[in-house]
Amino acid sequence: MQRGRPGDRRAAHADQRRRHFAIVERLEALNAAARRLSYALLTDTPFGNCLTTMAVRDLDPNQAELAWLATFKPDGLPESEAAALLEGALAANCLALKQLLKR
Repeated sequence: MQRGRPGDRRAAHADQRRRHFAIVERLEALNAAARRLSYALLTDTPFGNCLTTMAVRDLDPNQAELAWLATFKPDGLPESEAAALLEGALAANCLALKQLLKR
């Protein structure tokens, strides 16, 4: 794992088998007016040089859309397998966020 620097965020996660692991992320860009942020994954993963961007846009007064995109170089996995793994993780995070907002 790369060493963090002040401001890096450590997030605890659990996979589907309830194994716990930590992800270290660094905020790379924040544009509050555009409702967009980008962060880099610092933890060793199959997603080398991973930069993730989240953006929110209004659909109507009661509904918004979250776009969550990532760019990376596969590390240790075929590109299609790494992409499917990351897509599943992003989908799970979107679902967790949706459930959190419904509370």
